[in-house]
Amino acid sequence: MNEEDLVQDAVTEVTENTDAQTVEENEEGIELTDTTSNEERKNVKEYTEDEIEKLINDRVNTILPSKIEREKRKIEKDYRDRLAKYEETESILTAGLGTKDITESNKKMREYYEEQGIKIPTIEKRFSAEEEKILGEAEANQIIKAGYDDIKDEVNRLSSKGFDNLTNREKVILSKIGPELTYENNRRELKALGVKDEVLNDPKFKDFSSQFTSNTPIKTVYEMYTKLYQPKPTVENPGSMKNTNKDNKGVKDFYSREEALKFTREDFDKNPALFKAVEQSMLKW
Repeated sequence: MNEEDLVQDAVTEVTENTDAQTVEENEEGIELTDTTSNEERKNVKEYTEDEIEKLINDRVNTILPSKIEREKRKIEKDYRDRLAKYEETESILTAGLGTKDITESNKKMREYYEEQGIKIPTIEKRFSAEEEKILGEAEANQIIKAGYDDIKDEVNRLSSKGFDNLTNREKVILSKIGPELTYENNRRELKALGVKDEVLNDPKFKDFSSQFTSNTPIKTVYEMYTKLYQPKPTVENPGSMKNTNKDNKGVKDFYSREEALKFTREDFDKNPALFKAVEQSMLKW
C-alpha cells in the first residue's frame, strides 16, 4: 500500500465518521427532506469546506504515520523472511568455493559449468543503462529527502559491498548521496567550531578545499584557509613592513601539512615567499 492509498483511507474514515455523526444527530426521528423546516435544519451540524479539510488533515496526521510504520515493518519482515532462505546457501557456497560473497561465487560457478560444456543462460537486464540511471537518481533523492541518518546508513551499506560489487543503479545512488554525506559531515564539524554554513558554499572556499584529498579533515582545510586568505581582524602598523623578508632565504620547496599548520598569518605576511611555497605544497598533499 502506497502513501496515496493511506491518505485515501484517512479521507474515507473521516467521511464515514462525519456521515455517522449526522445519522446520530437525527436518530430521534427527524427526517431531513426538502420539506424539513428551517428550525429543524438548524439542529443539523453542517461543515464548511475549511472544517472538512481540517478534519481530514487532523485525521491524516494522526493515523498516516502509524499506518506507514506498520506497512514499513511488514515489508521489512517479508524481505527478511525471503532473504533468510538464501543466506544459508550463500554461506555454503562461499565456504565451499573459497569465495568472499555471492557475486564471486556465482562467477566461479558459471565459469566451472561452462568449462564442462553446460551453457548457463544469462539473465536479461530488466532496465536499460539509462533507465537504471533514472531509477537510481530517483531513489537517491528519496534517501536524501529522508535525512542524514538514512543517507549515512545507505552509504555505509553500499560501501561495505565494495564498489566493484555494486549494481549500476547502486553506483548511481552512491555517487549522488556520497557527496551529500560528506557535505553534511563537514557542515556539522565546522558548526562545532562556530563556523557558519555559508563558508562551505563560498566559491572561494570550495576552490581552496578542492586542492585537498577527500581524506583531509575539513578542520585542517579551514585552518589553512583562514591563515592564508581570511582578512586579519586588526590593521598592522605600517612601520613593521620594514622587516618584511623579500627573498627566499630559509624557505623550502615543500612543506607538509603538519609543518604548514604551525605557521601563523603573521609569518605569511612577513614572508610572501613562504606563503607561495605553502600554497604550492598544498597541491601535493
